[in-house]
Amino acid sequence: MSGRMPWGLELVLVWLGSLIAVASTAGAVAVHQQWLFALAALGFLIQHSGWAVRNRKLAGGAR
Repeated sequence: MSGRMPWGLELVLVWLGSLIAVASTAGAVAVHQQWLFALAALGFLIQHSGWAVRNRKLAGGAR
């Protein structure tokens, strides 16, 4: 891939959701707290919404 990758809101959502999901899952496994698993699910939801926005921009329709 040559050129710069644009950093729009959608990629920020993907990266932020991934960071929340991974950190919360690792923390939940380590300390056995259910609320951290709920936070991980929220992270996956944020990540999914970022991918959905990106797909709409690239493909022009909802997927």
